[in-house]
Amino acid sequence: MRRSYQKELNEILAHVRAHEKSAIALGMEKHGPLFKKLDNLWIFYRYVADRRITEGAPLGIGILYAKISNCIVSIRHLLQQGYLGPAAMVTRSLFEATLDLGIILKEDSAARAKLFVEFGTIEQQFTFSNGAKTETDRELLRRSYESVKGKFHPFKPYSWCWQIVKSERKGKGGVPDNPSIKDLCAYLGRIDRYRFYSRFSTTIHSSPSYGAFISRDHEPGVLELGPNYTEMTALIGAFVLAVGTVTMHELLSYFRPEDLNQLGLCVRMITDQLLPEDPGFKKKSG
Repeated sequence: MRRSYQKELNEILAHVRAHEKSAIALGMEKHGPLFKKLDNLWIFYRYVADRRITEGAPLGIGILYAKISNCIVSIRHLLQQGYLGPAAMVTRSLFEATLDLGIILKEDSAARAKLFVEFGTIEQQFTFSNGAKTETDRELLRRSYESVKGKFHPFKPYSWCWQIVKSERKGKGGVPDNPSIKDLCAYLGRIDRYRFYSRFSTTIHSSPSYGAFISRDHEPGVLELGPNYTEMTALIGAFVLAVGTVTMHELLSYFRPEDLNQLGLCVRMITDQLLPEDPGFKKKSG
């Protein structure tokens, strides 16, 4: 008998849609408050930007601010729809962006933000050089590369902050290696969060550990292709709230708006993140 693929696909689609609707409703019932806090955090990032508090910031800070904001709202959407694996993937990206921003905000922010942007030339040279279609474009890229290459690893320029965060590991000629994510965490005093990063990192690779993000609660070995809500939902959401809130506190301390203290209290209230590691809201002197 000849199969009617279109009919079978339509039947599967109807089944999937019905299952999604039911599963998402249950997910909202269980995790609705968490999703609301994530939404609040994202809206606060938009509020700070739309109020032009970030106006005049160096480009490097602006790029990372936008990436962090985009990651937060993406994670909220993915968690709400029940796709834990992809949510963990974006959480990894979010964490890396907050580390980069933390390094810039720690000290010498303007110079470090400039260094972050200059690393774009290194990326163009080694990754996107095919985009330089004309001889003029290639010559401009070559000149730009020659002007900044000395600021990065001489053999393997994989990190923008190689000069700032020194790795204890050394390679060819005794040159320090590029810093690892663990090195960045240690530099910022966030080594306790590295274990969460490591757990989320497995989702980006073809790893059997990905099974933890698609396994149903209380049903070992049963993998779910559709919406799934487990203890991982709360773990990812709580991690994002913690990282995103502390990063916003650092940003507010950097931008120093006139209502700094009130904004700091506001973001903590709407996300319910009263964290002991919060850097506080004291204005920097000078």
